[in-house]
Amino acid sequence: MRAEDEEGDAAFKPGYSTSSLSTAATDGALAKHESQWGISGFFRVLCDAFGWRLLLMLTLTEAGLKGFAAGGGNGGLIGLPIEYLLKEFHVSAGNIQIYRSAVSVPWSIKPLLGLISDAVPIFGYHRVPYFFFVTTAGTISCLLIALYSDLTLTMLLILLFFVFLMVAWSDLLTEAVYSVVLREKPEHGPSLISYVWGGISCGRLLALLAVGEVMTHFGNRTSYLIATPMAVLSLLVPLMNLPQETRSRAKCGAKLSGSELPLAIVAFITGCGTLGLALLSIFGGSLQTKVFAAACLAVLALGLVSCALSPIIAKMNAFFFIQNICSFGIGGAQFYFFTDGPESYPEGPHLSKVFYTSAIGMVSTVFSLVGMVIYNRWMQRWSYPHILMFGNILTAVCNLLNCLVFSRWNLKLGINDHVFVLGSDAIQNVVQEIAWLPTMLLISQLCPKGCEATMFALLAGMSNLGASLGSYFGAYILVLLGVQPTGEANESAEFDNLWIASVVSSVGPCIPLALVYQLIPNVGQKDTVPGLASSTQGSPLNNLLVRWGWMEDESSSEEVEMQNVLGKGDDSDDDR
Repeated sequence: MRAEDEEGDAAFKPGYSTSSLSTAATDGALAKHESQWGISGFFRVLCDAFGWRLLLMLTLTEAGLKGFAAGGGNGGLIGLPIEYLLKEFHVSAGNIQIYRSAVSVPWSIKPLLGLISDAVPIFGYHRVPYFFFVTTAGTISCLLIALYSDLTLTMLLILLFFVFLMVAWSDLLTEAVYSVVLREKPEHGPSLISYVWGGISCGRLLALLAVGEVMTHFGNRTSYLIATPMAVLSLLVPLMNLPQETRSRAKCGAKLSGSELPLAIVAFITGCGTLGLALLSIFGGSLQTKVFAAACLAVLALGLVSCALSPIIAKMNAFFFIQNICSFGIGGAQFYFFTDGPESYPEGPHLSKVFYTSAIGMVSTVFSLVGMVIYNRWMQRWSYPHILMFGNILTAVCNLLNCLVFSRWNLKLGINDHVFVLGSDAIQNVVQEIAWLPTMLLISQLCPKGCEATMFALLAGMSNLGASLGSYFGAYILVLLGVQPTGEANESAEFDNLWIASVVSSVGPCIPLALVYQLIPNVGQKDTVPGLASSTQGSPLNNLLVRWGWMEDESSSEEVEMQNVLGKGDDSDDDR
């Protein structure tokens, strides 16, 4: 989240604190210290500002657990082997997507996880006990996946769910800790954020270098054994109380009041609905049933969030939620297409584990940075509708390159599969980064002051949920087109219509662009979004809660405060 920079001389601004007055001097000293000492000075400044406990916590959870073990989210040592594990059970392409979305659902229910830890303290603690429980469960799950090769499919999916729950919840709790200290020492904020995301990036790169070779030489489950020490080390966070959390006397539900009550209601209902869909996906039901449940959840989540948030935020959320759903993921079919051996798909690319996981992952990482440089250099001054139109249309055009390899036209053009895959992936990651960065910037700018963390978690969770639901609908499209490979022998015919599915998946995200000027504020990326006073003011749910007496009318409070100010002015005039 970005705060507007203050301009001018602080000494002439009323209401400035002494800490604000010393910011410039602090920044100068910080720059001088870092220039003298380099990397060692960088760490020394952070240690002096935040203490070694916070830095150790960030290293263990963000660099180690989220970066190295999870590859920044759904990849790394615990995410990249999932398709290969499911392939051992001959899971169809559509079900691979659904199972992957189900086990990674903790990233979509982070608002619910945050609500639980905030509203239900354990023995007076909001973070440390939850950290201990989820990390212990995730550690045991990693060990069981690595050591027991005769697990049933259902048991494997449950264990994978707990592994991702460990990463997502610990990430949320860590974000809550360092967001507090950032508010206390904002002058060191950029350095701390650089430390966090630099650690995640380094961990992700190490995982990409290792995971392909590990799976090739030691089996698909060994990477979970390597991830286990990172999970064990993360137990130091609660055991040593690295967050330095003190016992609270607040009762359960004490924080569920005021303007955050509508957000809590939305987080609870959508989180429970998403969790229910994941359980349905894991424990059974036909694919049609799962897709129907996903459609119901999409309507419920979009309708509820639109009723709970202020109109400007609700419109923006609707645009990105619908766009992510229209992505219609086909990753399960792509996996089989690229990795099937000669006995299954004689005409296929037959990419090795090292190439499919490590090589493509490294190229994606590098060229995402290229896209970031291009965006920062030339596209920061574009308005939001213009950059979203340009970025998404360009992304769709570049994604259509996949149709060439799926129809095998690249071979007819004399382009080797490995060269074509790396080249197209590089181009796609550049333009996807250009389309993604303004999205995250807009989400950050639409988080009103005072509830930034809650709103960002809710909007990011809705974005993740939309992408997961898009995988469900994409799985159904694969069924309709007869694209259902399972890794069995002689399944070449299963890929005949994959290029059609790729066209639908590529063009789908452009559908909501027809409403971009109605749903996205037409302002520059460096401008303030107007009309953003509160996260829920003016929403139907907010008005209903005010009518029932469960909330105070924010607009009335502002009017009373203004009248008091005017009243004081009138009194002073009378005195004169």
